[in-house]
Formats: sequence, C-alpha cells, structure tokens
Amino acid sequence: MWNCTELDRFAREVHQVALVGDVGVVVLVGTLVVLGGLLLTAGERLARPLGAVVGGVGGTVATFVVTAMFDMSCESRLIASAIVGVLTAAVALLVLKTGIFLLGAGGLGAVTHLVYDSLPQSATAHGDGFALLGRSGYYYIAMASAVVVGGVVSYCQRKNVLRIASSLIGASAWTMALVVACDRASVSLPQLASLALLMTFTLLGVWFQRWRATRRDPHPPVGIPVA
Repeated sequence: MWNCTELDRFAREVHQVALVGDVGVVVLVGTLVVLGGLLLTAGERLARPLGAVVGGVGGTVATFVVTAMFDMSCESRLIASAIVGVLTAAVALLVLKTGIFLLGAGGLGAVTHLVYDSLPQSATAHGDGFALLGRSGYYYIAMASAVVVGGVVSYCQRKNVLRIASSLIGASAWTMALVVACDRASVSLPQLASLALLMTFTLLGVWFQRWRATRRDPHPPVGIPVA
C-alpha cells in the first residue's frame, strides 16, 4: 500500500518556498530565464520537446496536487497523474506539429489583450449599450479578429509562425522573470514597459532564429526561398 503523505508534504514545502522564500524566487526566475533563452534562440527546433516536457511535468504535478482534495487512494492519484502527464505531453506535441495555427491564434490574441489593457482608460472606455462583462464591445471585436488573423497566417506560414510563437513565449518568460524580480524588490514595472520588453524580446528572438537558419543554409536551392 503506497503512501503519498511525504509527496504531499514536499509539494506544500515547495509551494511555500516558491511564494515567500528567496531561494524559490531565484529558482523561478532562473527557470524562466533559461526556458526563455532556449525558446528565443532555438525555438524552431526546441519548441516541440520543450512543450512536451513542460506539458507533461505540469500536467502530472497539477493533477497530483488537485487529487489531494478528493478521497482517492495514493495509487489512484499516482496513476491519474501519470495518465494526465502523458496526455498533456501528447497534446503539446500534436499542437506544435499539426495545430500550429492554434499557437498563432492564441499568441496574437494574447498580444492584442495586452495592448488593449495597456491603452489609456479613456481610449478603451465603452459606449452605451456596447459592452459585455465590463469591457467595450470593440475589445471583443479586436480579440476575435486577432484570433482569426493569427490562425490563418500561422496556417500559411508554419515555420515562420513557429519562430514567432516560440519567440513570443520566450519573451513572455523573460518579461515574467523581470516582473517577478521587480515584485520581489518592491519595484513596480509599468504595463507599457512590460509590453515594450515583450515586443523587443520577441523581435530579437525572431531575428536570431532567422539568422541561424540562414547561417545553416546560406545558399538554398534556386526557387526555394529561405523561411
């Protein structure tokens, strides 16, 4: 008969350290910086394996923590966690291979949301009768348009979109690392500054990945453009 008590205690201690401990902040920031750097510099090649690893580990850990709230045996919790971990890893591989348009749609939608929230309140104030859940109707129009455009463009430009999506995720990791570090130091990072950093890191990542691809194959066959 297995006992998950020690694993539950370890999960609680890790969570506590991550919230209040300097070591946890350092580990979190360091992990975000490393993952962001890998995606920014080699996202085209590493997006799928990294996505599978992060999805698998994240799904396993999240399921194990959530199942602690239910009356389940330790064996059932471990089996359920393993199954969810395998499924999330498989979904990550599938999305990054055949469902790349989802990344483009989600990425452009996320950027649109961030841009909209960064605008002055007067510019995003909704008019009478044209609002939903406290937001202007134009916000939902902009989000829907961004999702559709992102999906269509990513379907037609898979390799380029993979570079953009991986760079965007890597840039988000770096920006989040900076936000966490600033929050720990009791320094407020303005939203506009976060947006500027996100866009700058993304553009640098896309440029670097294109440069690496050109360097690997400086003389592509005639009639086949470099992606």
